Amino acid sequence: MMRTLTLLIGILAIFTACEPNPKEMPLPAPVEILGEGEAEGEEKESQRERYFENIHRAAPGTDWRKLEAHNAMARHRKRQARPDAVKSIETFADGLLSGEWFERGSKFTAGSIFDVVQDPDDANRLFIISAGGSIWEMDYAAEEFSLVNHDIYFDGSFLGLVPTIEGRNMIAFSESRPMYSTDDGSRWEFSDVSKGGELVNADDVTNWFSPQVIGGNVFTTLQINWGAYETFRSEDGGQSYTIFAMPPVENEAGEESITHVYHPPGIDRLFVLVKTMYDDPKVRIFEVVDMDADDPYRFVGEVAIETTGFFRGRIAVAAQPGTSDMRMYIQADDQLFRSNDDGEAFIEMPRLETNPWSQQAIYVRPSDPDFVAFGAVELWVSRDGGETFLTPNKWYDYYNDISMYLHADIMRLTEITDPDGELQMLVSSHGGLNRLNPEDSLWYNIAQEGLNVAQYYDVSTNPGDPRVIYAGSQDQGFQVLTDDDPNGREVLGGYQFFSGDYGHTVFGENGNIYATAYPFGTIYAFYDVLADDGQFQSWTAYEVEYGDEFIWIAPMMSPPRIDGQMIYYVAGGSADSTSEGSHLIEVTMNRDENSPSYGEMTGENKPFDFIDAAAGNISAMTYSPVNTERFYVATEAGRFFASEDEGDSWEETLNFLPDGWYLYGQAIHASKTEEETVWLGGSGYSNPPVWRSTNGGEDFDPVSDGLPPTVVNGLASSPTESMIFAATEAGAFVYIASEERWFDLSGQFAPTMRYVSVEFLEDRNIARFGTYGRGAWDFQVEELVPTEDLFAANETVNVYPNPASGMTTVEGNAAGYRLYDVTGREVRRVVATGERTRVPLAGLDAGIYFVQPLDAEGRGTGLAERLVVR
Repeated sequence: MMRTLTLLIGILAIFTACEPNPKEMPLPAPVEILGEGEAEGEEKESQRERYFENIHRAAPGTDWRKLEAHNAMARHRKRQARPDAVKSIETFADGLLSGEWFERGSKFTAGSIFDVVQDPDDANRLFIISAGGSIWEMDYAAEEFSLVNHDIYFDGSFLGLVPTIEGRNMIAFSESRPMYSTDDGSRWEFSDVSKGGELVNADDVTNWFSPQVIGGNVFTTLQINWGAYETFRSEDGGQSYTIFAMPPVENEAGEESITHVYHPPGIDRLFVLVKTMYDDPKVRIFEVVDMDADDPYRFVGEVAIETTGFFRGRIAVAAQPGTSDMRMYIQADDQLFRSNDDGEAFIEMPRLETNPWSQQAIYVRPSDPDFVAFGAVELWVSRDGGETFLTPNKWYDYYNDISMYLHADIMRLTEITDPDGELQMLVSSHGGLNRLNPEDSLWYNIAQEGLNVAQYYDVSTNPGDPRVIYAGSQDQGFQVLTDDDPNGREVLGGYQFFSGDYGHTVFGENGNIYATAYPFGTIYAFYDVLADDGQFQSWTAYEVEYGDEFIWIAPMMSPPRIDGQMIYYVAGGSADSTSEGSHLIEVTMNRDENSPSYGEMTGENKPFDFIDAAAGNISAMTYSPVNTERFYVATEAGRFFASEDEGDSWEETLNFLPDGWYLYGQAIHASKTEEETVWLGGSGYSNPPVWRSTNGGEDFDPVSDGLPPTVVNGLASSPTESMIFAATEAGAFVYIASEERWFDLSGQFAPTMRYVSVEFLEDRNIARFGTYGRGAWDFQVEELVPTEDLFAANETVNVYPNPASGMTTVEGNAAGYRLYDVTGREVRRVVATGERTRVPLAGLDAGIYFVQPLDAEGRGTGLAERLVVR
């Protein structure tokens, strides 16, 4: 494991010239750039992605991303039945639960932005797609943002507009499948893909790269069933794609492959780059000169590459003023070549200092062929045609002034023409959107408020001060959001305190100590956060010594103690540099006012080694609120353990999962009311995602009725456990105990994306969720029809005729009835006229509805009866 304590040696000289005191200690580096080595940023991204793949474990041949895309698309289509819905209290769980969603933040710290496209008819209008998959519209002059869509799991790295006969379509991708929208992103449909005259099965489209819009055509490379990339063309605004002719290749062994399709902005030309690897490494350039010809290509030129293995090949082209020749740049890993004569001859430029990232490997500014740039951890810019590259700022400059410096991890460069006719350069990154100021060559932040795309790993409310919310984010540090109004509903601003990636928050001393985990086993703890009014002036760090088997962000827990001492437990690794394995590590925090860090944390291994027990690494843990000496641990291998003595000894659960199942234990909820009841959630694509034990973990039964195939990342309950809330990859869900069933809690307004955490605020009846792409969201519970009231009232209804049209009759003894649709929206309410009440259906769309009995005050008094309207 690359050690986080080696970070920022050089930056100490920037922040302080002497021994740092606690208030001046340096910020941790973004996770992507720790350690040494080529393309370190992408390697760190790969490690995070490997962790994500692990928690989404499924049977071979199961594409969990496709399953989640189907989940999201189903919800999107359901929501389109109510395109003009006004946000309000909604009903859920067949009318048993009512509540309302509120977005809580952060609006001041944007997450990762991928692509930006300008409206060709309105220079002040930009469309933006984020890494979380949401699409936004920007008023460029006002620097204001409005949400367009957060219903679909878009692949974040491309967004485009293509003209059509009717107007234009917006195009994007979702889990590798091309999509289109005819109304600027509100409604979406999947595109058809054809090859050899036959439609390709939707799930057989397995990857894509380099889509290009040229006139009314869309070209993109697609991978079918993980085969070679092939070029496909759409002539109808992205609604359908057909295979396009391949460039000439030199051999039949398939050693040549398309590596880049490229349309220079503002130039009516289309280039295709083909690479050969291994024995004769080179790239060859072809131009499409006649899209409708059997042989549409013209050979342009080729460049030999100095490599013995895999490399990326990219092309960028811009017009040269005063000549008809194009300036061409070819990039292959750290090699860069330039042609000044339209590809006739290439000269090799000095080697790049680092490999560009894959999504925007090499860029040339359309209005200035000497302006060449590429993105990696930092932006690299050349103003002399690739002779020399400089970074406008180092990654850490951003934390000194987020208004004029670029965040780490560059995603895309784009040139636009502003409403005044001036050319502007934009760059997107893991920290939002910036614009180049030509006067000082700095890139100023133009997304400082309102681009609400925070990617959170965890959201936690301070138990000692519920006004303060902590959010551990991806690459935007841990953030503090302050809610001064206990009944507040506005989107909170929030500010970033430490950089990097954080998650798995724990508290001590009733919120006066706050600890959070950093990737690969580093824990930061902050003292006196209540007394310091949230300023975190006193802090210290602890690092797991051995972490070669360590997962991305370590699970933690901190059971309350009678003696008041702060002790927390972290999943190892090991506290001992000479000992390997996966241990539960007990970390003790000792205050020391004379220490530079105001305290010290020391760790000690609990004796049990989970790897030695063939259980794998610890992936989730918790303790029983009823008996805080009872600990539970889940592992990445789907195993479950219980301890009665604070982790000194463990008993493994009975093998409740048959061989060949794929559960990755990701979330544990110990009952607040029953000492031996515990819930386990995790990967559920090839087995049920939620399990429950009522005997302390000895036996488990699946409790997943109502859940789609998904991953459960977090579980929390109401005080009486009449409701269990789940944060899942497919959104928010609630388990209604009286129904023994899960229900979709997203309604019409909550974002569709990865939900990573949930907590229940008992004093306000709020389920607070963290999302990986749309920040923090509150679900305000308004009413849950009590089980005892339902059965005490004993109200049942009989509906006939059913199916019905025009009119139906409800038979029962209720005071009234309400009719609601499958989204929970109430569409009709009537007062009972005796034992039989006629309910008019005129004006209702055909579909499924529910009829629920009401008491004299208009509250639900029984379960709803299904009604089919024709």
